[in-house]
Parts: sequence; C-alpha cells; structure tokens
Amino acid sequence: MADNTQPALHRLITKRYMLAVVLIAILSSFAAYTLKSAISDVDNTAYVVNISGSQRMLSQHIALDIHRLYQQRFITNSEQDTTEDALTQHINKMGEANQQLASGQLKNNKTLEQSAAIRHLYFGDINLYDRVKQYLNTATQLIDTYDEQTFQTLMNQIDNVSENLLIDLDKAVNQYQFEGDERLRI
Repeated sequence: MADNTQPALHRLITKRYMLAVVLIAILSSFAAYTLKSAISDVDNTAYVVNISGSQRMLSQHIALDIHRLYQQRFITNSEQDTTEDALTQHINKMGEANQQLASGQLKNNKTLEQSAAIRHLYFGDINLYDRVKQYLNTATQLIDTYDEQTFQTLMNQIDNVSENLLIDLDKAVNQYQFEGDERLRI
C-alpha cells in the first residue's frame, strides 16, 4: 500500500506545482502587460501635453515675433529677415499642433481619443480650433504686409486676442494633464 501512495502523492505534488507555475506565469504576463500599458499611456500623455504646451508657448512667440518684425520693418528698416523666418516657422509649428490636437491624429502614429471636455474646448463655446486658425491667418497676413498702417491694424488684432487665447490654450494643457493623470490613476 505504501508503494501506491508514493506515486499518487508525487503526482499530486507535481500537479499542484505545475498549477502554481502556470498561475505565476499568467499573473506575471498580466503584470507585464499592465506595466507596458501604463508606460505607453504615460508616454502618450506626455506627448499630448507637450504638443499642447508648445502650442500655448508658440502663441506668445508669434505675438513677440510680430512686434519684432514691426520694429525691423518700420523702425530700424533692417534688411535682415530672420524674424520673418522665425515667425513663419512658429506659425507652421502652431498650425501642425492645432491640427493634431483637434483631429486626434498625432505625428507619432497614435490616435488621441478626445474626451467631451477636450472636444468642447476645441469645438464648443471656447472654439480653440477656429480661434487658433484665425490667429495664424492674421499672423500669416502680417508676413506679406509692408504698409505700416495695415501692419499696425493686424498687429493690434493679434494683441487683442493673444491674452485670451493664451488663457484658453492653458485650459487645454491643464485638461490634457488632468485626463492623463486620471487614466494613470485608474
């Protein structure tokens, strides 16, 4: 009888050991997947917050570049076009950022799922998407404006909207940050 119990006990211990190994493998795989997902989400959040933050910063660079361009064209009569080049570059970057954030199609080949709060910021009452486009259109017009009176009129338009635009772009940055933190917490 002792001979019969030994193999049965051995099989029972082996089965339990194999079950424990399989359970550990499943839990380890789940933990690795969860960690990979969290890291990917953090990277995506950082990318989106960076784009949104750069859009906020670029709005102020554009306003500053316009004042520098005015100084260059009408005060110092400088022939250097570095300010115009910088302005063009900032307009293009801000336009790309606006397009990515509004469409949800990011340059890193990822898609941004927009929350209701983000959609409201970009297409609702605040209407960031169209306001940024108008801001950039006005700034683009200034590049080709060599009449001082027209330049001042357009520059005043930029000055009048830049502060409120900055405030609303900051709301977008904060919302992206909040949503990213919330996803990570969950």
